[in-house]
Amino acid sequence: MPKVVVIYKLKPGATIAQYRKFSREIDQVITPKQKVVEKFEVFEVTDHIQGSAAPEKKNHPYQVIEIIDVKDFGEWVKTTQSEGFKKVIDGWAKVGDGDTLIMLGGKKIEK
Repeated sequence: MPKVVVIYKLKPGATIAQYRKFSREIDQVITPKQKVVEKFEVFEVTDHIQGSAAPEKKNHPYQVIEIIDVKDFGEWVKTTQSEGFKKVIDGWAKVGDGDTLIMLGGKKIEK
């Protein structure tokens, strides 16, 4: 099953509390109901190691990770551009920094 990994920072001035509210009330309600979505999880980044550097507690390169199991990556992209997903996109635009958004699609490497 294809996976989508989405990583990003919050928009300057947006708080994690604002993001959590959006995530719980809009994103985690609407996204899992999309036909292409099998599973949707959202994670707040709390720690990271970058390169050979020691673990950092501040200034994470990203603040949110979303892991989405989808039936098809192309269909997922179309879904994100659909009218039925507009409330998620509009809500995200208030808290998410589009300049930091990275969306990766991939599949499991089997034995």
